[in-house]
Formats: sequence, structure tokens, C-alpha cells
Amino acid sequence: MTPCVVDTHALLRYTGVGSGRLPVRVRRIFEAAEAGRGEIVIPILVAWETALLVEDGAIRLRPSFALWWDTLAQLPGFHIQPLDLEIIKAAYGLTVFPDPSDRLIVATARTLGLPLVSADARIAESGLVEIVW
Repeated sequence: MTPCVVDTHALLRYTGVGSGRLPVRVRRIFEAAEAGRGEIVIPILVAWETALLVEDGAIRLRPSFALWWDTLAQLPGFHIQPLDLEIIKAAYGLTVFPDPSDRLIVATARTLGLPLVSADARIAESGLVEIVW
């Protein structure tokens, strides 16, 4: 199964924290990664956006933010992608996205040459990255 970069809302939906349902195709990608038969790349910005959602009271992670992320990072096919200079350079100029996190998440997918799991219409309409949804 092709590795995919994941957007914040898709990851939160898969883990049961976010609202809304995932399409069957997307759920299968996550399940394959969890079973070690695929790979989900989680941009570090997704962890940051999640932290902000927890701090704002929009979501709650159990038993804690830190332990939730530690558990997720230990799943066989889940990989946390650090932010590096190549991603920053790829994000530069992506002004079609007013949200800096979206710029960096899209730039991560572009830098790695991977599709992005996202329901974000603005990202899909940009045509800058292949979308899986």
C-alpha cells in the first residue's frame, strides 16, 4: 500500500477523537498502517495543531496529550515526520493557504512525493498535491 501523509482532521477522525466519518478507502489505509502493512506519515505540525485543539478544549486526549502521542508513534506503520529546511523551502510561497499549518502539511507531502489524506477542499482545489479521500 502506498505511504500517505495525513492531515490533522483525518488522523483525529481515525482515532475517534475528531468528528465525522472516514471514507472506507481512507479507513483501510489507516488500518493497514496500524497492522504494519502500510505507512502513515504524520507531519509534526499535526501534533502541534492537536496540541492547540486540546488547549482550546475542542478535543480531549486520553489519558493525556503526551501519552496519546507516544502510543500513536509506537504503532508499526505510523511515522512522525520532523520539520526540516526542505519542507520550509517547499512551503515558502504557498500563499493560496492562509493557514501556516496547511502550508507545512502540504509542503511535507510535496517534499516526500506522497499523497495527502485530507478532506480539506482548499487543499484539494489547489492541485498542489494528490489527495486521498
